Amino acid sequence: MVNFKNLLEEYKKSNLNYKLPIILGENTEGKSEFTDLVNLEHVLMTGTTGSGKSMFEHTIISTLTSLYAPDQLRLYLVDMKRVECQSYEELPHVLSPVNKGWSLDDVLKGLEWIIDEKNNRLKIGDEINKYPYIVVIIDTFSDLVSHDSQKFQDYMSKLIDKAAGVKIHVIMSDSRPSPDVYTPLVLSLFPTKICFNVSSDVDSKLIIGNKGGEELRGAGDMLFLPPNLKEAIRIQTPYISDEEINNSK
Repeated sequence: MVNFKNLLEEYKKSNLNYKLPIILGENTEGKSEFTDLVNLEHVLMTGTTGSGKSMFEHTIISTLTSLYAPDQLRLYLVDMKRVECQSYEELPHVLSPVNKGWSLDDVLKGLEWIIDEKNNRLKIGDEINKYPYIVVIIDTFSDLVSHDSQKFQDYMSKLIDKAAGVKIHVIMSDSRPSPDVYTPLVLSLFPTKICFNVSSDVDSKLIIGNKGGEELRGAGDMLFLPPNLKEAIRIQTPYISDEEINNSK
């Protein structure tokens, strides 16, 4: 088991100084792996239920909120399962209530606001440095695709285009790696891909272009494919307890 608290302390003692640090975990040689969401731009993940996607999302949220104040970082959380984000209801970084029912209209209104914010930021030039980062995390986006695939994809295209350049980043995940969910457009929008344990090599190839995801152990064992690599690297993501999640608020 890889411990989140230990890796967070290790990052704090390092000289990496990433703008939006993400604790990935440990590679197959036992070396700690950290990265910067700014360099990843936007992240698309898949994996079966229980493979570690949600735990990794908690790691990302807890890392960022423990390092940055609400005036430096804001979160827009979409939790279609209504189970993963309940503990963040009182978190001051959160842009919208997480305990409200997540209807398609709720989500699209939030995305519309962020699209407008992105467009406003594109007009202000160097003043962007004074604005907080916005990290959008969408869990189980297949519910949105099944409701209105074209409309959702249109919104995501409008949101992600040039967003990274104005301090807006998107992380999206689902447990159903099928072509009707992970469409060619959706795959093209995200430079960074992560595959947790999946059912078949076909699923693995869909998300990272190669087999291997079907051989992962689960429980946070993942293949990480950032924009600068042609082949994914295997990493064990850390375990984060409920207490550590609460302490990061």
